[in-house]
Order: sequence, then C-alpha cells, then structure tokens
Amino acid sequence: MNVPFLYLISLVVFKKLNMQLVNVVTLYLYGNLDTKIYMKVSERFKLTDSNSSKPRNTLSIHLRHSQYG
Repeated sequence: MNVPFLYLISLVVFKKLNMQLVNVVTLYLYGNLDTKIYMKVSERFKLTDSNSSKPRNTLSIHLRHSQYG
C-alpha cells in the first residue's frame, strides 16, 4: 500500500468516518457517459489539417464514451 492511502485510512479511523472503496479503474474503462463532457485539446493530440491553423485554446473535444467504453 502507498503512504497516501494509509494516511487516508488512519484519518478515517481517527475521525470515525465512513469509507467506501470503489473500483475506479473498471468504472473508468467500461463506463458509459450519460452527460455531455467537453475537454481541452491536449498538446499531444494531433490536429487535422482543417483545424491546425486555429488556436488550440479555441478547440475542444466532445467525449462520447469513456476511454475504453
């Protein structure tokens, strides 16, 4: 286990809080999106010729599925 996780567990115990674990990796990999999500275009993302002349900060990407969904 890593140190931040152990710290979180000790904080939960000390403060007598409820804690629930969620498998975020599986949720991220196979989840469907039910809301519209837009994100900035990453510097690593290669633009098409029609968009390469536009400033990158004016562009966005509409996500339709999670990364592997």
